[in-house]
Amino acid sequence: MVRNAAAAGFAGVGLRFDREAAAPGELAELSRVLRDTGLGVLDIEVIRIGNEDPAVTAHLFDAASALSARTMLTVSDIPDRAATVDRLGELADEAASRGADVVLVTTSDIASDPAVRVVRVETAAEMQCAVEEHAVASDVIVMTAAVADFRPVRVSDGKWKKENGAPRIELEPTPDILAGLGAAKRPGQVLVGFAAETENVEENARGKMIRKNLDIVVSNDVSAPGVGFGHDTNEVVIHLSTGACTRVPLSDKRRVAAHVLDSVVETRRRN
Repeated sequence: MVRNAAAAGFAGVGLRFDREAAAPGELAELSRVLRDTGLGVLDIEVIRIGNEDPAVTAHLFDAASALSARTMLTVSDIPDRAATVDRLGELADEAASRGADVVLVTTSDIASDPAVRVVRVETAAEMQCAVEEHAVASDVIVMTAAVADFRPVRVSDGKWKKENGAPRIELEPTPDILAGLGAAKRPGQVLVGFAAETENVEENARGKMIRKNLDIVVSNDVSAPGVGFGHDTNEVVIHLSTGACTRVPLSDKRRVAAHVLDSVVETRRRN
């Protein structure tokens, strides 16, 4: 129907969704067709989406029509610093459900939406290579990976024997992947960073935004109950480079992911 409307010369279409048509795979295909044809969405009528609030679902589809972007996200579970793997999984799935072409760069075996293309890495250096490879074609880059700040200068080829005494471990800084992306950011590209803090949360988030040339920073106080690592819930503040911010009260992480992507949509529209 959408392709026929484009062939007939229409500039936009109105859409009606039932439960089947609103499935993530169907929505992703629709978004691809909209991008291919250049058609706009004039209005969306939600007929029935299970027990969901129709107003919420309509808002999701409106955002989906705006988020016609190639999106890359990163996540790591490198043990030097724990990463919020579940948070990134929710973001990847939410972006895919909105029709984005998602590349997920990760050290983790987390399950994700079948529409998400997963790139597995093991080290910070491998993550840097994978991110830089895909960054050029990405309209939106969301960096949640908490990569170790330092790595050993030398790595032993075998087991270090106790008889040899305590080893002397010399460390060197790992590359700041996010800062590199900020320095190379092209016009129109949206770069999102995360700031997990325990004090001076908003001040530190704003500082990170300036230092690394970010469009959005999502900050949270991981010392607060039910927030961040190891929880199914999160409470965040979404900072925009315009100075505006959105406070998201303690919510399940899929809802937090939706708020983050709403901010991405707003930023892309403004750009």
